[in-house]
Amino acid sequence: MKLKIQRIWLVTDNDYEDNIGGIEAVRRIRDFDKQTIILLQTADLTEDARINALETGADYALKKTDYSGLIEILNKR
Repeated sequence: MKLKIQRIWLVTDNDYEDNIGGIEAVRRIRDFDKQTIILLQTADLTEDARINALETGADYALKKTDYSGLIEILNKR
């Protein structure tokens, strides 16, 4: 049996070091790692915010309270 291992980043829209937000964190991760799966969780998941997250490099954009969606994504991987 072949074991498939992947890296997954879970990014929230909280402010990080240097006051960067979730979108900027996604951009910085994607700049140095094109293979890792990036999940962005945000409290404000409007359609525009979701599109922005995906265009920036997130593979998935979820509302912070959507734990069933998060579990579903992780089970697919």
